[in-house]
Amino acid sequence: MNKSLGLWESAYSLGGHNTLWPWSDLVSLVSRHCCPISSPEKFNMLELGCGPGANIPFFLSLKVNYHAIDGSATAIDKVHTAFPVLSQKVVTGDFTRENVFSTRHDFFDLIVDRAAITHSNRNEIKSILKYILRSLKSGGVFIGVDWFSKNHDDSTLGVEDSDHDTRTNIPTGECSGIGKVHFSDQENIRNLFSGFDIISLEEKVVTKHESSSQRKIAYWNIVAKKT
Repeated sequence: MNKSLGLWESAYSLGGHNTLWPWSDLVSLVSRHCCPISSPEKFNMLELGCGPGANIPFFLSLKVNYHAIDGSATAIDKVHTAFPVLSQKVVTGDFTRENVFSTRHDFFDLIVDRAAITHSNRNEIKSILKYILRSLKSGGVFIGVDWFSKNHDDSTLGVEDSDHDTRTNIPTGECSGIGKVHFSDQENIRNLFSGFDIISLEEKVVTKHESSSQRKIAYWNIVAKKT
């Protein structure tokens, strides 16, 4: 089993990461780049790392043909309980492996990811993006939200994993206890997405002022199209 998936399964089974509301940046980018949708029932979309389903109400409101995958059986069980209509379309699996995408070539109009792929190393991300490109229709869109930036304070914590941009065993903060975390700068993002047409790339840097200290968190939001 993928070690990172085991860590996420543990986190979900202990009640962590149970966000209830759709992520605002994802809602905004989908609304800006993919809406309005004509014939939504024919609009096929896939969410990678859906967790317990925070974004599902938003996508169901669009009446699109929603599919999703997550590595945590606990998270998927919660989705099936909350949204039984999706029980055949939301599955447990490891999207770093090609077989997950093997029957879905040129199928999806939209693939989205909120801070899931970024918990992989560079080679895994390259492979996932190759599978995504193959699965998108011509003109299809990928939207990635909250990919960790090298400007994040946690980017130098923990130990180097299989490449110098990926860290693991981060001891504290939001990146602790969840395995690998890949931190990117703009050059790295553009290299990873060299097979796509990047139509929007933004870095969000926020300073959190806490009781006796402050810390900087930084993320990339990416919109890329299959040409």
